[in-house]
Amino acid sequence: MTKIQSPNKWPISKFQSSNVWKLNIGIWPIRLRSGPILSLSKDWALFGFCILVIGFFFATGYSASDENLRVHFIDVGFGDAILIESPHSQNILIDAGGQKSGGKVRGYLLRHNIKTLDAAIITHPHRNHFEGFFSLLNSITVRRLYTNGHPQEEGPYDQLLEEFRKRSVPVAVLKEKGRVSIPRRQMSIRLDILSPRDLKGSANDNSFVVWLRYRKTSFLFTSDIGGDQQSRVFTQYPQVLQSSCIQVPHHGLNVSEPLKAVSPQTIFVASMGPDPRHPAGPQDLEELAGLVFRTDIHGTIVLESDGKTLRVISEK
Repeated sequence: MTKIQSPNKWPISKFQSSNVWKLNIGIWPIRLRSGPILSLSKDWALFGFCILVIGFFFATGYSASDENLRVHFIDVGFGDAILIESPHSQNILIDAGGQKSGGKVRGYLLRHNIKTLDAAIITHPHRNHFEGFFSLLNSITVRRLYTNGHPQEEGPYDQLLEEFRKRSVPVAVLKEKGRVSIPRRQMSIRLDILSPRDLKGSANDNSFVVWLRYRKTSFLFTSDIGGDQQSRVFTQYPQVLQSSCIQVPHHGLNVSEPLKAVSPQTIFVASMGPDPRHPAGPQDLEELAGLVFRTDIHGTIVLESDGKTLRVISEK
């Protein structure tokens, strides 16, 4: 079972990501050899070389010791924008919020020194999940885009896909049992697509369900799937209910019975905000046994994993 450290109420501005590294450099006593001056010179030459190498590590920001995975649930109101920072600075963005949130997401990435996304994922073509990408594309390089190929797009979705194509971004369509491509050096993490199996349902039910695994910790991203789709996914993949962190589906509006029965040590995150289409707001969050974090209450929420334990950092 994943161990959970108590949430730290740090401001997000104090939590830098890929540009802050923990550089563990051992300091060894240097023993100069006795003998001719030539041997002494070799020792000092070796010492000087070591200093240069250490200086290079500091200058380049390299860290051989940062093995942490970070998942940022960015506060974009009633929408999703989830940044994944893998060890060794692989950056993946799942959704980018709505039009009004695009500038906030772009600013958040740039403040964390992220100017390239190795992958962007659009879970489904609803405005509050994809429109924010319009604000990103002029500032952030995207190397690959993943979509579910759903034909019932909302608003300017086709226009957004064309913007990606103009920038020569490869677009891949994934379905259940697909996988987001990860470089070989990143094989300690896996991003599996658990849904949709087909595109026969609504746009919400056809959302990507993504399971991120890193060593002994895991994260389940559920996007906007409804109760029936949750039941199918949890029946076919019951192990995902043991994930360290589970995103509450559809911004806290749809909590199925299997979710209410998971371990009290599970961390739940709901990306929430006011929405005129759902004035009643969430109904069943209090029935979840685990720790529940809400972006409308806690602001942006960051989870950091060393592969064994999770640390939660909330903005508020």
